[in-house]
Amino acid sequence: NANCAPVRGENFAEATFTTSNRNSTVTNYNEGIGIKISPNPVGDAAVLDFVVPDNGTVTLLLFNALGQRVRNIVTGANAPGQYQLQLRDELKALGRGIYMLRIEQNGRQNSIRFFKK
Repeated sequence: NANCAPVRGENFAEATFTTSNRNSTVTNYNEGIGIKISPNPVGDAAVLDFVVPDNGTVTLLLFNALGQRVRNIVTGANAPGQYQLQLRDELKALGRGIYMLRIEQNGRQNSIRFFKK
C-alpha cells in the first residue's frame, strides 16, 4: 500500500490514496471455466478468482496431494461472470503442503494447485 501525504494549497485537496498490487486477471481456463488463487504459496488467507460461462450450480472442492477430498468449499448457483471468494477459515486448518482446488459447473471443471506454507 502507498499513502500520499496531504498537500495544502489553493487548488489542492487533502487525500489519502491506496494502491494494490493484486491482479485478479484469470488466465487458467478449461472448458470455459477459469480459476486463480493468490497469493501462491498461500498462508492462512487467500483470494480465489473464478469465471463461469453459464448459469448453473458451481461447486468448489479442495483436495490434498493424494487426491483425497478435504472439504467442499462452496456450492451455489451462479450466473455467467467472474467472481471473487475470500478464503480464510477454509485454509487455516490445512497443514503445509500441496493442495488442489477444483471448480465444477454443468459437468465441466477446471483445477489449480497451490502450496500452503
